[in-house]
Amino acid sequence: MTSKKPRVGELWLINDENHAPIHVLISAVNPSHAQIWLVLPPVKGDAAPAFTVNIPECGSETDDSGVPGTMPYTVWPEAEIPLPYRALTERLCTLLTPDLMFAIGFTPDQAGQRVTWCPVSESTSAELRIDQVCRLACRIADQHWTSDDRVNHHISIKPPIEE
Repeated sequence: MTSKKPRVGELWLINDENHAPIHVLISAVNPSHAQIWLVLPPVKGDAAPAFTVNIPECGSETDDSGVPGTMPYTVWPEAEIPLPYRALTERLCTLLTPDLMFAIGFTPDQAGQRVTWCPVSESTSAELRIDQVCRLACRIADQHWTSDDRVNHHISIKPPIEE
């Protein structure tokens, strides 16, 4: 839990009861909670509108060259969820500027040259991946919001619709 209020564009860690800590990017701040985008290691099936970033000063993982902290991560704006501030455990760094975050969220064509977009794909693996990421986001949000929180802040966490 943090006593420092996060800022848009900062990279934080959250604890997940079933996994190692998860990276999240702050996309908006509100009086009681932050909106976050999941930041996950890249896997096959990552597709636009997700994008990749390198986190050089924020990690200890290594890429194929063995250089610490240069592994790319995939950022998922489509899986945005609200989290109470108490879910944020550790601020790592400022990853993106608020202006770039705004461009990514509202005018992605203007952000296109400043981030590396994942390829556009309607493949089965891309559909399965976004479904997996959205389910993870819903589970994380559900884990961190109490029943009282949902009533007091009018928060609704809904899993993806089954087709």
